[in-house]
Amino acid sequence: MMMNEDRRQHRLYILFPLFSALKGLIPVLFIWYVKGFPWENIPWYIYLGAPLLLTAVCLGYGWLRWRRNCYTLENDRIMIRQGLLFYEEKTLYISKIHSLNTEQPVVQRLLGIVQAQFEVPGGKKKSDGVLPALSAADAGHLQTWLHEGQHHNRDTGTGLPEAELLSAEYAAPYESSAEVLLRLTASDLLKAALSTLNLSLAVVFFAGVYSFADDLLPDGMYQRMFASLGQYSTAGWLLILLGVLVFSWLLSAILFTVKYAGFTMERADGQIRVTYGLLDRKRHLFKPERVQAVIVKEGLLRQLLGCCEVQLRLLSSDTEQGLMLHPLIRRKDVPLLIAGTLPHYGCHDVQFRPPVKARWFYIRWKLLAAAASAAAGILYLGFDGVWAVLFLPLSIWWGWACWANTGAGLDGKQLTMSFRRMARFTVWTRRSHVVEAAVSTTAGQRRRGLQTFSVHLMLKASAYRAPGLEREHAQAARAWLRG
Repeated sequence: MMMNEDRRQHRLYILFPLFSALKGLIPVLFIWYVKGFPWENIPWYIYLGAPLLLTAVCLGYGWLRWRRNCYTLENDRIMIRQGLLFYEEKTLYISKIHSLNTEQPVVQRLLGIVQAQFEVPGGKKKSDGVLPALSAADAGHLQTWLHEGQHHNRDTGTGLPEAELLSAEYAAPYESSAEVLLRLTASDLLKAALSTLNLSLAVVFFAGVYSFADDLLPDGMYQRMFASLGQYSTAGWLLILLGVLVFSWLLSAILFTVKYAGFTMERADGQIRVTYGLLDRKRHLFKPERVQAVIVKEGLLRQLLGCCEVQLRLLSSDTEQGLMLHPLIRRKDVPLLIAGTLPHYGCHDVQFRPPVKARWFYIRWKLLAAAASAAAGILYLGFDGVWAVLFLPLSIWWGWACWANTGAGLDGKQLTMSFRRMARFTVWTRRSHVVEAAVSTTAGQRRRGLQTFSVHLMLKASAYRAPGLEREHAQAARAWLRG
């Protein structure tokens, strides 16, 4: 294959519009079937002609998209062209590409192809360069091209010479000998899932079920359901709430295990490769220096067990991308994990903590919200709502825990931040990744000589605060970051 020649994706890309049409049509047909649509009144030629027409239109549209969507490899860039009515051309330079990730969503996995995503910092939420239908060999050739080009950039400051790139096209796909750092079994993942409540996974699942069931349930079903719930006593409500929590916990554990099935972390040529997923297979490849922050998360149960999970924040086209580095690890083993994967990070503790005089600032609003909830429960439920008073000691404990787990630390070129929401978080980042450091204070804090220290990273959603520090500690942290 010659240089600067347009290359097309796998021919199975032609089937993508057909799969998209079926994905939207099957739920509609199912709803019609459940609601008793009069299928017998439809003429036979509609049954025969409609599927043929849909298939012909989708395949014709898919063929046109396949013909118009192409990419070109040059010595220092890749150009991706796509579109029918509006033709778009994207140019990605090797020097700007941080990594090339491959995924296998359900459709690609069924067809035996892969989706390639070029990660470029500061791009849109979706990757700037996506090739959704490549053969494994073509994806490997892209890895070879990117790997060789980036190595040549580091050595000479220029792109890969054309002669070397031509030879790389016919080389075996880039798969250097990889050192397996971590491989988790299904039982390991299930233990990780059962030790925490992944509510976000359960909420997404319930939202999808509700959206689908809303079209199937008869009219007035929700009104009758809520009316029947009013007959339950307070004890009945507590049992229902407990049942929902247990079911959500078990469901989230299953979804978590499916999401991270086959979790494997490898190191090859100075890069870290993380692969996981049963239905939606993902492979993330990144350089350690692209890591913007390391986050250690300890839920309440995991904190009692001495365990935690370790996440990364990466600089990529998705400016909010997070990546799981280890879903369940003993807290005392985190330094070994970090030393083996991210040697330029250290597992340091915080040095500055809010003093005792700042404790009330952490408790007051939580206590006020708990008191309002308790008052509302008693006014609405009467004697049965007295149990809401339990919110008061819980809010005091929560505020005290937030105060005790907040702090900041400085060590060399690394910043450590700790805080608590429901879980306890410890964040490690480098001074070079901080784009803004601020010190603020309220009137109450000013009277007590306290200030709030906050930092913002390059990642849009990554902002961390340490409220109520001593004024000299907050000023010292800001001065250190400026230096």
